[in-house]
Amino acid sequence: FKNKKTKLLAFGDITFDTIATQTTKRINKWQNLNYTETELELLNEYCKKSNNCTMRAITETRAQEATVHELLRKNNNDILHFATHGFFNELIDDSKLKDEESKSGGKRFKTSENPLQRCGLLLTNGNATWTSNSTHKNNYDGILTGLEISNMNLNRTELVVLSTCDSGVGDIRFNEGVFGLQRAFKMA
Repeated sequence: FKNKKTKLLAFGDITFDTIATQTTKRINKWQNLNYTETELELLNEYCKKSNNCTMRAITETRAQEATVHELLRKNNNDILHFATHGFFNELIDDSKLKDEESKSGGKRFKTSENPLQRCGLLLTNGNATWTSNSTHKNNYDGILTGLEISNMNLNRTELVVLSTCDSGVGDIRFNEGVFGLQRAFKMA
């Protein structure tokens, strides 16, 4: 990064709820992350002090999945930084999914055979998808799955920072390693 101006694209301080969700059951929702705004402010300060870094922050309701896809499709950032909720779920057989597990939301992110569909990053309106337990797979549902990430072309990106939970876990595949968020970005 020494000879050129580094381009940093950061996502954080995301609004997970902008759509009113109506459910009769109590389903756990993802809570806002209090310090991700500060995290992005500190990153921006560091970038300004270094004099060879420019940062663009995508926050609050602007961190929609369609926007993320559009910005990542351009493939012109050296560093990507995600300060949001990340998840990985162990495979649960749909027929064995217990009532309490179903009430915690995210059913379709627990029952897929593909581990890259059981991991992801929450973006704007991600709670609506998570709490609905919908099996409908809208292209831009507020949850960026590992499978979606792995299908992107990020060959110009030199570093991805996952300031998220569960960024280092996944399914272990014999002779292939761990399949989760890290693998998704490596594949991209």
